[in-house]
Amino acid sequence: MRGNLIHFNYEKGQGLIRAEDGRRYAFLGDEWRAGTRPKIGDDVDFEIEGSTAYDVYLLNAAAAITAPQQGQQFAWRRPYSAAIIALMTLAGCLFPYIFFGPHSTSLFGVAPAISGTIDEMARLQAFGKLIGGQPPSLTGIRWTLGFGYLLYTVPLLSIVVVAFAFMGRRIRRLAFWHALSSIVLPIAVPVGVAMAVYEQMPRDPRRSLSSAPIDFDFGFTGFGFWVIVLGGVAQMINWVLFRKTWSSDANEKTLPAAS
Repeated sequence: MRGNLIHFNYEKGQGLIRAEDGRRYAFLGDEWRAGTRPKIGDDVDFEIEGSTAYDVYLLNAAAAITAPQQGQQFAWRRPYSAAIIALMTLAGCLFPYIFFGPHSTSLFGVAPAISGTIDEMARLQAFGKLIGGQPPSLTGIRWTLGFGYLLYTVPLLSIVVVAFAFMGRRIRRLAFWHALSSIVLPIAVPVGVAMAVYEQMPRDPRRSLSSAPIDFDFGFTGFGFWVIVLGGVAQMINWVLFRKTWSSDANEKTLPAAS
């Protein structure tokens, strides 16, 4: 359907189109598919769902806008703030995250650390069988360590948020899950895995570990941890402030539509 842009609020990222049939259709800035900013008087082509327009494409640009409008030209592009925060979170994955004794690794180094630990446990178990002993089953511990791979949800979602934002795709729900995973997973995964592994350890090795003079301190509050979690908090605040701008829900109509 074709129509003419009769209103656009740059602060809220919301617009209104008068269609060829005389009806008015509201749309969100995230649905604007042109490389230029929307201006009153633009001729557009769009799809409709109920009284909401989406996939709004520019056909003929209107005359130059006024100075006040030009000063607000980038206000409707707020989803890009989610991409900037996601890049910060992704950078945090490169810094030290987990500490085990004197050693540390970034979030990206978790997978090699888990793989190495599982291999070492397999060698110890095989050595115990070789000398005729009856080593305890470590299958449960190996499966528990595998949950550490959930941490890779954080960089994966960060990359998707950045890609979708610059492709002009809808990122409202994606930004929320990115924020939630960046806050919860860096804390819950290492704590849960460490507690589960400790509970599954045989009693004698557990006592030996507790009384050993070697440094077995475990921590996950390195610089990378704080960058990731604070990035998640910033993303959540960003989502709360601008969720209406990012909305892709046809039921969220913040502009009036009249016949």
